[in-house]
Amino acid sequence: MKKFLKTWLGQWIIALLVGGYILLLRLTCKFHYKNKSVVDTLEQENKPFIIAIWHGRLLLMPYLFPKKVKARAVISDHSDGRIVKFAAKLFGYATIVGSSTKGGVRAFKEMIITIKEGESLFITPDGPKGPRGTFQAGAAEAARMTGAPLIAASISCNPSKFFKSWDKFMLPKLGSDVYIHYHDPLIIHKNASETEREIFYQDCEDALHKVEKEADEKAGIKPASSIAEKPTMQKAS
Repeated sequence: MKKFLKTWLGQWIIALLVGGYILLLRLTCKFHYKNKSVVDTLEQENKPFIIAIWHGRLLLMPYLFPKKVKARAVISDHSDGRIVKFAAKLFGYATIVGSSTKGGVRAFKEMIITIKEGESLFITPDGPKGPRGTFQAGAAEAARMTGAPLIAASISCNPSKFFKSWDKFMLPKLGSDVYIHYHDPLIIHKNASETEREIFYQDCEDALHKVEKEADEKAGIKPASSIAEKPTMQKAS
């Protein structure tokens, strides 16, 4: 099975199943948004932006962007990443392949070009292998080099299941209440000093933790950091 999942056919089959489940979630779940006006305003102004979210909350990525926003997802070059690539394609999103561990330089150059051409980006700054909740600088540097605002976002669902994986992956249940929260835009000047850049990286990480915590509290679930190693289903009391 592991060998099959590393094949093009196996990855496409999994991607189709994932895409079908995401569509079912959209049809059966109730979506609640907080601070969505930040991305709606950028859409109206036709300005590209970068959405960052922790890896474990990426499943509902297609619904983070306003419908008319053209965006690309930055994914890693391994079997899981290719499944995400195929699934994203089903929803009309192109991808940029590369990560901090493989193809990073090429991917970063493509990110800069993408934003300068007017497209937005989606990125998981603790991927592809963690540590979970630790911000890697690629998204922030893309924001600095292009002037594009970085929007920290998070998704929480009730009921949902957390898996035994490095990212504590969250799987919503059909019919869940889905809470999507956005932080205010974070912007850094291109010529920022090294100290200013370090502060910006920390601000981005703090913003991601903040919106995740707020979304989890709104959903009425425990944060992923407190989840036991075995998969658990969380429901509101």
